[in-house]
Amino acid sequence: MLRTLLLALAGLPLAAQTQIDLRTQVKNIDFTAAGSTRPFKTGTVLPAACAAGDMFFKTDAQAGSNLYGCATANTWSPQGGISSGSCQYNAVSQILTCMDSNNNLYATVETATSGTPNQWVDYIAASGIPHTSRPTFAQISGAAGASQLPSVAMRTDQDNAVTAGTQDFSNAAHTLPMKSGTVATAPSLCTAGETYFATDAPAGGNVYGCTAANVWTAQGNLSVKSDGFTVGARGAANFITGTGLLSTVSDDGAKFNIQSALDTAIVQTQPGEQSGSALFCASSSGSASHYTCALNPTLAAYRSGMTLHWKPDVNGAGGPTTLNIDTLGAAPLKASDGVSDVASTDISAGKLYSVWYDGGAFRVMAGGGSGGSGAVLSVFGQSGAVPNLSGDCATNGTSAVTCPKLNGTSVPANPSADQVLGTTASATGSWISLANCPAGALQYSTSSHAFSCGASLFNHMTAAGDLLFGGASGAVTRLAGDTSNARKFLRTQSSGGTAASPVWDTLTAADIPAALTATTSVNGTSMPASSTLMTTAMALQAAQMPALSGDCTSAAGSTSLTCTSSSAVLRTYPFIWQGTVQAGATGFAANLPASSAPILTNSGGTMPIAVLEWPTGQSAYYAWWTWIMPAGYAANAAISYSLESRCNVAACDSTHANIVTLGLGCAGGAALDAPAMVNASPVNVTNGAAAIQTATTGTITPNSGGLPACAAGNRVWLRMIVNTNTNSLTGPFDLVSATFSVQGGM
Repeated sequence: MLRTLLLALAGLPLAAQTQIDLRTQVKNIDFTAAGSTRPFKTGTVLPAACAAGDMFFKTDAQAGSNLYGCATANTWSPQGGISSGSCQYNAVSQILTCMDSNNNLYATVETATSGTPNQWVDYIAASGIPHTSRPTFAQISGAAGASQLPSVAMRTDQDNAVTAGTQDFSNAAHTLPMKSGTVATAPSLCTAGETYFATDAPAGGNVYGCTAANVWTAQGNLSVKSDGFTVGARGAANFITGTGLLSTVSDDGAKFNIQSALDTAIVQTQPGEQSGSALFCASSSGSASHYTCALNPTLAAYRSGMTLHWKPDVNGAGGPTTLNIDTLGAAPLKASDGVSDVASTDISAGKLYSVWYDGGAFRVMAGGGSGGSGAVLSVFGQSGAVPNLSGDCATNGTSAVTCPKLNGTSVPANPSADQVLGTTASATGSWISLANCPAGALQYSTSSHAFSCGASLFNHMTAAGDLLFGGASGAVTRLAGDTSNARKFLRTQSSGGTAASPVWDTLTAADIPAALTATTSVNGTSMPASSTLMTTAMALQAAQMPALSGDCTSAAGSTSLTCTSSSAVLRTYPFIWQGTVQAGATGFAANLPASSAPILTNSGGTMPIAVLEWPTGQSAYYAWWTWIMPAGYAANAAISYSLESRCNVAACDSTHANIVTLGLGCAGGAALDAPAMVNASPVNVTNGAAAIQTATTGTITPNSGGLPACAAGNRVWLRMIVNTNTNSLTGPFDLVSATFSVQGGM
């Protein structure tokens, strides 16, 4: 009956919806046949409040991630996570694949129930099965970021090259940055730049560097030389000051300064020796028997052989006397023999005495007192107290010595004539009287041992020009000088083999050989008429001198010449600079600034030309030269120049106006590296289109056009600026040589 009722109701229109409580009114709920179901609350905003177990379908969430559940009060959590719209499961291959928003396809990875530890996987197959194989380097590409690198990135079993970054080992416990070992075990092969730590080398000199192939050189050592010869190389230098020297070593921050000087307290100097102060010892004790004195510097000890200059302050008392120097102890003061006491007359106050120490006593040197008096201490080799002597000379013990004999022969008392003591071969002698002879006539006879008067040997000359010759029997004969006021010659002619006396005479034609009279030339040069043949033995007479003019002038008949330097005698002083190529290294004789400088280059080939090259597109690059103006240079005279430039054949330029500017500086006593420069007018440089090089010449004149004045002895600076912007040069400007020249005195 109930069933029939439901059918009837179904056929009737429902006036209103009926709500039921599924929790209490339905036992088993089956919505299989329902057109659709909406079991959850829906919307785009999650409710602020919820109780555990509530569900919500968020319609604007990523497809497949719309369902949210309330796990705890007021806390929603997305349920699931895989968007069913972007994932599909292949029932045949049994693989679930998903595609992200960038259309990248992913497959789930098949896992094993028990994996292999540390297993390499080089790729995952499309089926999701990992391929277990260690990847090769060919499979690795791209660059790893710093965050992807391990903490240790260098391999210790192979070469590593660090090309960038800062390698900071400041927090390492210690470092071993180089190969180490003994000096003997250093590698026999090395390349420049390698280092080696020699553990057995002197401390501070352990590091060796490979300065050339297979050559190890100690680093950081000081090389010490003595007179140009190497003593050694060490990491430290120790300066030891020897006796008598004073040394100071200081560090001024840039270098070590070592200064040595003599210790004048030990070493005697020439000024000290000349002053006598080092050996001067003056007493001030006031005692006539016990003297004291002090040396400067202070004496350290008495030494045998030492000497000093002693000045007593009081006269000596005689007898036992002592001298105490610098309180080293009183030592006996003896006479020069070292035994006798000094007498009272041997020591006088204020006089200077030479004293020496014999190891036990001080001795006053014989004659050591200046201006002393007293007994004779040494006579003819006898020293000490002098007894009475007899013989040729006698003394009574004082300074008085008399000599009545010589060689045992008594000296005549008041002889009537001058006498000399003569000796013979038998060593017996006598006093010989001297005869009163005319000048030059005294002679001595060795047989009679007597003087007598002989022929006079006086001067026979009586007037200027006198000559002496041997006359009859060789007698000294005087030829008076000629006074005829005519040129005379000394003539003599023998006869019958007998010489004749000389006479003054004039030359005749017969006296001149025919060969001389016929001479018309000398050494192939014809002799002018009325000329005089001069020889090296003849002096040019004043009458033969003509008048001279020019740099040297003289009056006719005068042998006096006056020579002055002609202002017209000048020479050219060239100053040339050019490039050189030696063993492939290019150089150019020019001064260049630290920046904005032309480039040193060469043309290449088997015989390259070195040039100074100004590149295109600039206007400030320059080079400069300097010299001293020579003596005789006229103030502000023109300076000539010749600039030889090269044209690149491939990009040779034609006429370029005002491309080179020469600047001039000239001053006396100015700083060598700080000239004041003034530019002259720009110079035109012309290169023919087919030419390889050209020479540009001209002059610049000091003290004109605003240029500085210049004089002899001034320093000159020439600066060359090349403006390669002018007329748009298509190639660089190459300077091959620069020549400057001025006129100066010879």
